[in-house]
Amino acid sequence: MEVWELIRPVITSWKGQHRSVSGHEGRYEMREIVDAILYQARVGRQWRYLPHYFPPYTAVYYYFGKWRDDGTDQVIHNLLRWQVRESRGRREDPSAIVMDTQTVHAPVNAPKATTGLDAELDRVLDAPGVVGVALTTSAAGRALTDPAFAPVWQELDRRGTVMYLHPAGDGVASPQITDHHLTWMVGAPVEDTVVAAQLITRGFVTRYPHVRILNSHFGGALPMLLERWDNLAHFEAPEAPLPPSQAARRMWYDTVAHSSQTALRAAVQAVGADRLVLGSDFPYQGGEHYLDTVAYIERAGLDAEDTQGILAGNAEALLGLA
Repeated sequence: MEVWELIRPVITSWKGQHRSVSGHEGRYEMREIVDAILYQARVGRQWRYLPHYFPPYTAVYYYFGKWRDDGTDQVIHNLLRWQVRESRGRREDPSAIVMDTQTVHAPVNAPKATTGLDAELDRVLDAPGVVGVALTTSAAGRALTDPAFAPVWQELDRRGTVMYLHPAGDGVASPQITDHHLTWMVGAPVEDTVVAAQLITRGFVTRYPHVRILNSHFGGALPMLLERWDNLAHFEAPEAPLPPSQAARRMWYDTVAHSSQTALRAAVQAVGADRLVLGSDFPYQGGEHYLDTVAYIERAGLDAEDTQGILAGNAEALLGLA
């Protein structure tokens, strides 16, 4: 069933309960408003940059705010989620989750048949158009390889999920970084490097082979360090199941490098062009810098097949869109 046809009764009912005092029906069709909200949710653009073929962002945001505040958005979300779950032969309601029994508890009235690990993952991954999850390089100050997170890794591996990793902006808990205003200039690529090294040396790349890990920023300094890691792994990470240079080629890396062709070529040589996917850093790089996120790859002198793969084909394969 088309999305609009599914949710139209909800919108029609809401509109009937919220008539204008003047009797004015409004200038824009409700379907146009809904399409604009779904578009914004899908691409994550700022409201004021909605394309011109939608109603003005002020009108769209007015209804978004109303529906968010009175719970209509949750009704719509549930309808869409139920449709997806039904199409996959699953129960309407996902399981409940207990991430930490010391701080988070399942509702006392949660049915036993719907309690388990996959609640939040069901809510997120069963939504229309979702192909993976995004995580920071650490969680509440803990490494992603912390044993406490093993059930999450196991579930993501079972699902064959794409996992995109981005720096948390905590300077790897180092005041040498955060106290000197280096959180993003230096701290972010250090976070990228550390999480990649942890995943490699702790064997997560082979332990959870169906999780498709996408690292930010070429994995930080990873392309320049793989030979060093290979040489030192025998005494610092003797239990690593693969040499770091081999394990690194089982992950993917985005190309956000602020137009550094040196970094791009190093990554191509270190992990292979087929492991690189286009990254834009939107909205933090705007204007000419945003346009150059594509252009710098096109002028890097790579062969045409590698360039096309980095700009489109590799991501399509990674996300299952090919």
